Amino acid sequence: MALDQNQKLTIEEERNISLVFPKDREAYILKLLGLVVLATFIIWIIFFKSEKDNIYVIALSSLIGIVLLIVLYEKIVFFLKVDKIIASDSSLLLSYKNHPPQTYPFDKLGLKIVSDIGGVDEVSFYDLSKNKKIFYCKENEVDKNDLHALLLYLQKITDIDTDIIQNGTYGEVVPLVTDFDEKSHVDSLARYYDKYYFYKLSGYGWLIYPFVVIVVLATLYFIN
Repeated sequence: MALDQNQKLTIEEERNISLVFPKDREAYILKLLGLVVLATFIIWIIFFKSEKDNIYVIALSSLIGIVLLIVLYEKIVFFLKVDKIIASDSSLLLSYKNHPPQTYPFDKLGLKIVSDIGGVDEVSFYDLSKNKKIFYCKENEVDKNDLHALLLYLQKITDIDTDIIQNGTYGEVVPLVTDFDEKSHVDSLARYYDKYYFYKLSGYGWLIYPFVVIVVLATLYFIN
């Protein structure tokens, strides 16, 4: 993520670090409706139009449909639970309308930054104490400057590695606050990229198994 590391935040700005989600609610709703239509179309193809004896078509369509439904579910859940993120000096607050904000101390939070196939960055936050994703958004769904300001502030307040904010977390969930005592930078990175975080916290590690099965079946199909 191309952040301006020279950007300075004033004291007043630091007291008001917040991120509105999404930046355009009407456009986001239309996006959700589009995903619903696409998911419905795929399910219709699977059950009514696919060749009943073609296991490859059914398996591939089913996998795509499952992934799409998972993405759709998360987008709807976070849309209905979060409309603003506020960063204090010790915690992240997720608020929604007039409800009391949910507070997550920085030392209980994990961060994941990845890019999709189009190069758009996606930022996710996890509650490490409950192994649960609490929020995620793509940078084109929010104000990019506000997102960058939030990440810069988190980098400053938690001393998270600059490379992680700048280049992403390589698919892993990274703790915002580490408990290393005089550990080297290399040792820290080894802990950051521990596969344990991603597969346990994302909740979708199991998808690797049907994906491998699909790849094997497709390979056998083309070989024969």
